[in-house]
Amino acid sequence: MGERIFQAIETKWHGPTNTRGSRIVARCDARRITVSWDHSLDVVGNHRAAAEKLAASLDWQNDGTRLVGGGLGGNGYVWVFAEQAPDLLPALSSAEWIMARMIGPEGAAPVDVQRHLGQVRLAIAAAKGRLPGR
Repeated sequence: MGERIFQAIETKWHGPTNTRGSRIVARCDARRITVSWDHSLDVVGNHRAAAEKLAASLDWQNDGTRLVGGGLGGNGYVWVFAEQAPDLLPALSSAEWIMARMIGPEGAAPVDVQRHLGQVRLAIAAAKGRLPGR
């Protein structure tokens, strides 16, 4: 059986309006869904629930995989399925690629995104066993 490739899922919080309550929008290239805010969950739990609901709506099975996510800064997260829980390198590499695209060639991005990209790159180095200063 070959390697399975999933699309990354991005989740973003949208505040209440005059007609709608707070909600999370989960999207990938294949689909976009909106999930109402669940006050029994924390922030990450709401984002994870929205990502899981989108994956389920696309019939993405997660047998043998784990949904892992990382913050984009501000009000969003990116989620990917990692084949083996201990091997987070593919997921971290996906997050690095997405965040680098957000920064762009001119380096124009919120400071939070640039800071989080640095954290993702440190996590990649740790996963490869090459921490700076070692």
